[in-house]
Amino acid sequence: MYRWSRSLTRREEISAFRADRVEGADWYPRAIRAHANCVENLPVNTAIVVALVATGVASPWLDRLAVALLAARIAQTSVHIALPQTNPVVAVRFTRASCSRPRRSA
Repeated sequence: MYRWSRSLTRREEISAFRADRVEGADWYPRAIRAHANCVENLPVNTAIVVALVATGVASPWLDRLAVALLAARIAQTSVHIALPQTNPVVAVRFTRASCSRPRRSA
C-alpha cells in the first residue's frame, strides 16, 4: 500500500523502489520486517491448526488460546511498526515473542 500510494499520487516513480534495498519512511522498513516475521511463523501455525483439525480436537480453551495468540501477534506487529525501536520497545516485543513460544523441558 505504501508504494502504491506513493506512485499513484505521483510522489514517487514506480521504478524508484528498488528490490535490493529498503526505502521509504522510518516505519516502512519496520513494517517489512514485521511482515517477514509473521510469514516466518505461518508454517508452524498452519501445522498446529491442521493437526488439531485432523485429530478432531476442539475446545473453548483452544478457541480462547487462538484469539489470545492472534491478539498478541497484532500487538507485537503494531509495536514493531508504530514505535521507534529503542531498547525498551524491543524488550516489549521480545517478551511478547518469548511468552508465546513453547518452552523446552530440560
